[in-house]
Amino acid sequence: MGFKYVPGGNLVEALNIYFSDIKDSSSINEDDETKRLMTDEDALQIKKFIEVLNKRNDIELLIIHCHAGISRSAAVAAAISKIFNGTDNEYFYSSRYNPNMYVYTKIMKAFGFENNGSSFK
Repeated sequence: MGFKYVPGGNLVEALNIYFSDIKDSSSINEDDETKRLMTDEDALQIKKFIEVLNKRNDIELLIIHCHAGISRSAAVAAAISKIFNGTDNEYFYSSRYNPNMYVYTKIMKAFGFENNGSSFK
């Protein structure tokens, strides 16, 4: 399902999670085992991974990557930036990224933020 990152050298920690760049289950054909929607458990794994690094004060550089680096990873990065830095503008107001809103919402909810219709609180 993709490349697996393994700690070593300059790479201190790695979390490998695989899900497809889809926004809801209607994009999945029952017979297609190659597509996988991000789950609440995936979001919780990301949350736990970030929290452990944050508690150790061990985040010097965080690299989040998906196949193209445009939608899934941008959504995860946007949510983490919003949670820890108070803004996700770099990801939503740039022509470089197109964050997957399904993934963004899953991450925000895993961290306890709820959408009030116009923003997360």
